[in-house]
Amino acid sequence: MPHRIGVAKVLSALGYHALVIDYRGFGDSTGEPTEPGLTTDALHLYNWVKQRSVDSLVCIWGHSLGTGVTTNTAVKLLEEGKQFDGIILEGGFSNVRFITNGLIEHPFSWFYWKFPYIQFFLFNPMKNNKLVFPTDENLEKIRTPIMILHAEDDHLVPFSVAQENYRIARNAQNSDKRVKLVSFDGKLGYLHNGLYRDPALPDIIR
Repeated sequence: MPHRIGVAKVLSALGYHALVIDYRGFGDSTGEPTEPGLTTDALHLYNWVKQRSVDSLVCIWGHSLGTGVTTNTAVKLLEEGKQFDGIILEGGFSNVRFITNGLIEHPFSWFYWKFPYIQFFLFNPMKNNKLVFPTDENLEKIRTPIMILHAEDDHLVPFSVAQENYRIARNAQNSDKRVKLVSFDGKLGYLHNGLYRDPALPDIIR
């Protein structure tokens, strides 16, 4: 996943500590990816970091499906009287709906798309594991500063989704200062995974 490593390198070069975890059932993590499970894992990571960060800011960066995990976690923290110091949503969905005509297009099947038909063998057992990740609904509740990053040529999530997420978040917080939408020209060819290559990204993050 060069884009994951790319973002981590950008953050590290800026002097920030970056922790990146594998979803359950992927990489070195065991188990099966479920919406409650992924949210629990993110909460655990936040608490682990917060105990060790003293007074440093703790922000969360969610990419693609990870934006759903991010906003779910932010809402759970609010329910506990806590919140992130900042949220970055890159290439974010509004929500995930994935059962149509009896065929499964599970959000985690992206990793296997290059192998013909393999998602049907791997993910049919997960038909009842419906993922929602209601980012649009979560944004109505979140009061944390938010920055939305999105390429205008994103081939998986249309730029119009980013505009709608921005509209919801801006209206919820009634602020153009606490909610920002940063777009990247489609001519740059970043698509869904390439924003880390933009030379302006470090200054945008700062």
